[in-house]
Amino acid sequence: MKHVGSSMLKNLIVLAFAFSASASIGASAQDVEKTLNDQYENKVLVLRHSVQADSQDYDAQGNLLTKAEEGSWTLFGRVLVESIKVSPEAIELTAQRVRYNYNTRSKHFDLTKNPKDKTRCHLRIKLEKPASTDQDAVAAMGKVFALNKEDVLNSVPEWWRSYVAEDLGVSYAPFKRTDSPAGSNGNEAYAVGGNVTAPHIIFQPEPQFTKEARKAKHQGVVGMDVIVGVDGLVHQITIVRPLGMGLDEKAMEGVRAWRFKPATRNGQPVAVAVYVEVDFRLYD
Repeated sequence: MKHVGSSMLKNLIVLAFAFSASASIGASAQDVEKTLNDQYENKVLVLRHSVQADSQDYDAQGNLLTKAEEGSWTLFGRVLVESIKVSPEAIELTAQRVRYNYNTRSKHFDLTKNPKDKTRCHLRIKLEKPASTDQDAVAAMGKVFALNKEDVLNSVPEWWRSYVAEDLGVSYAPFKRTDSPAGSNGNEAYAVGGNVTAPHIIFQPEPQFTKEARKAKHQGVVGMDVIVGVDGLVHQITIVRPLGMGLDEKAMEGVRAWRFKPATRNGQPVAVAVYVEVDFRLYD
């Protein structure tokens, strides 16, 4: 019988251990993958950041590796999970974009169902080490997705958190500004009336639709409380009547470009707080 040398035996042991470890990791990844699919498949997940790119790569700390800008959370903030794959190196998700509009009757954000808009995205989350348990995998996903109510609330812009908090059934104390509402000169912002005249619009560009809203034929009015400064510029915007589908951001962009003849008080220019509306209408 031929004896196996000690060096060869050592190599065989190493190879056997490597094969065993690889098989164990593969089996574990399959188990974790099944659990994640059972839990999240056909579920809507909230991204911590509303990234516009349809292909997104993240490191193990949840930092975006893809060069991409953030957009409206009503357009890019949530995805419907179609499938999840788990490997020792990464967790990969194939998902469908979901869009949200604001229902003025129910006072809630509703999922916009448009059969013509089935934009898919692919997300890849790198792992520092193989996810050997379900908890490891969920923790890795939690770096990219908001998986609890507090993180969901923090993932949306401040001016919408009161609406989202109501949908989530959690309490929320609105952020109180400490800066001057007049913006440009530090003076008090007045209400129109009496000896305070209203500002007059002298430049008002047409609002721009998002392609998603146009495709879904989503239209309506965005209402905002704004501060018009003594320079005739808009210095502060608070959305009080949202619309969703990215139109709120478009409304704010448009209003920031408005120019006014300033309000006056006893003949002197002053900053005033006024309510304005941006009407998004589609015409055939």
